[in-house]
Amino acid sequence: MRRTSSMLKIVAQDYQSAVKALEVQTLGNIHQMNGNNTVNALWAFAKIQHRPSPRVMRSLEHRLGQYTTRLSGQAAATAMWAFASMSHVPSGKLLKAIDARTTKMMNTLAAQNAISIIWALVRLDAMPSRELLEAADSRIYGLLPPVLPAARVRQISDLSPDNNNRNERGVSAKAAANLLWAWAKLEHLPPPGVRARMEHHVESLLGEFQPRHLANLMWAFARLGWSPFRESLLKALEKRTLSVITSFETKGQHNPNPN
Repeated sequence: MRRTSSMLKIVAQDYQSAVKALEVQTLGNIHQMNGNNTVNALWAFAKIQHRPSPRVMRSLEHRLGQYTTRLSGQAAATAMWAFASMSHVPSGKLLKAIDARTTKMMNTLAAQNAISIIWALVRLDAMPSRELLEAADSRIYGLLPPVLPAARVRQISDLSPDNNNRNERGVSAKAAANLLWAWAKLEHLPPPGVRARMEHHVESLLGEFQPRHLANLMWAFARLGWSPFRESLLKALEKRTLSVITSFETKGQHNPNPN
């Protein structure tokens, strides 16, 4: 036991030394880093669950601020995910710049990137602009499949050989749950057309919803006063909930993590 304790202490010391060296290296290279390099550095610190010193974070923020008008959707989403994962609230100036950049390129964003940015802003208690939310509503509407009659849905399901990959570029179950959570936290009720498509999409994915997703989904509906248009969705929710009820936690589930 004593030998194991000593080994763990050595590993911890080595880890701390490595992280410190990474911070020093980041500061030493900060002026040579482009936008993607800066985002990658933020991502790396977040992935190892290490929040750098205030000096390092300020330097990364300042450097990222010089490239916000050129960030891709993936880069903006990754940076915001990293800030949220490290519970680090960037300056208001940087948040405003990322908000504006996201709004400008919203109609080209992949579903996961658009949702990740909104999720991260909400996690950081940073209110997205009205323009961003309206642009996101429009984009999500376009990314969600249209509401089709049940017979037509079955026909497509039967004929499509790659039906199992239908959400590869669309809104996944986890992304849908995270977006609904963010909408509820913001008390933002999207337009009826968006809600109708989201309900239809959620119903088609319920078999993929884990207990935390179901809890967040139902909490969002309640928080927003959103009474589903589709009676079939309510019945499907009951059935899915009963099938996983033993996996539910009793402490509540309305703070999702996208990972």
